[in-house]
Amino acid sequence: MRTLEIMPHKMRKPFNRDRARFLAFYAVYLGLYPTEQNCFDDIINWLRAAGAIRCPQCHSTDVMCDSDATVSRTGTCQICTATVWLTAGTFFDHMKSIRAWHAALWLKEHGVVFNANQFAEQVEISASSAWSLLKRIDMVLHAYMEDENRSVASSLFLSVFGRRSRLTPRDEHPMMEEQAQREQELREQGTASEQQPLSEEQPNTDSLAPLEKEIYAQLSDKIITSDQLTAKLNRPIFEISAALTMLEVAGLAHSFNGSRIVKADPTLERRSINAEQDTERDSNPKNKARVKPIIKFIRRIFRSVSRKYLQLYTAKYWFRTHRKQWPIGSLFLACARFHDIAEQEIVDFVSPTMVLI
Repeated sequence: MRTLEIMPHKMRKPFNRDRARFLAFYAVYLGLYPTEQNCFDDIINWLRAAGAIRCPQCHSTDVMCDSDATVSRTGTCQICTATVWLTAGTFFDHMKSIRAWHAALWLKEHGVVFNANQFAEQVEISASSAWSLLKRIDMVLHAYMEDENRSVASSLFLSVFGRRSRLTPRDEHPMMEEQAQREQELREQGTASEQQPLSEEQPNTDSLAPLEKEIYAQLSDKIITSDQLTAKLNRPIFEISAALTMLEVAGLAHSFNGSRIVKADPTLERRSINAEQDTERDSNPKNKARVKPIIKFIRRIFRSVSRKYLQLYTAKYWFRTHRKQWPIGSLFLACARFHDIAEQEIVDFVSPTMVLI
């Protein structure tokens, strides 16, 4: 007589409510759209509603889909009879698996959360294709977040940075990408400031005494000592010291320990203020409370993410928590109105140090 082996409680796979919901909704979806032709017809209807299907010759929207035994992506203009590629230049331009693109939008519209691996398994596409598709949808959502003015420091999400990206420093933990991005933004701020018109960034030295002008010409962002200035200009140390004091009063020089001098950076104060504001946002209890449910959401669905695409994950959560603004059909329509997103746009996307939530 065969005995039934009971798996110990600790070895049982825990019930995943999100996955169960995903599978249930996907089954409903397959009932509503059993064929790829059904999926394609729905996409074309949304493109028509957005006014995205136009004849390239006469710009007429009176385009009839070509009838074929299989899904046909071409149509004929009823005005000038030109052939029209129905999805060309639209969000759906690079669509390969029609069911995958349609299903992803339908499931998201119905509040179903899932990751790329789960989705790829069900629609039978590669995980990389599923990842790329979902990122395109998230980029559309991010574009609609631009009107939101609430942002927090990306450093508040350090605990979920566990995946590497092309920006992760070599041989470093993915968390170190945060510091690298902050340094990059500071460098860009400095470069942008250097390119500002002289009237805005360069101080007026016309009122300086001759020796003060000579000393100022010797200063840079590298430290120089008063002894070195004395030797270069062949002037007594007391004259150099007096002139340096006047340059400091004018805000044109900074000294360290009295004898180490650098030229004052016109952008330093503004950049310091920005850094202080970022630090203040990091330590703000309200901001920590705001990101807590987002971190919980990321861990539950994705476990960990890369810092590079953090903004797209916060866009997912934003969409999920703004359901009243996104009734059924609105995501399809938003994507139908959106432009084609090339693969390079996804590769080039980098989350800023202040992310919208």
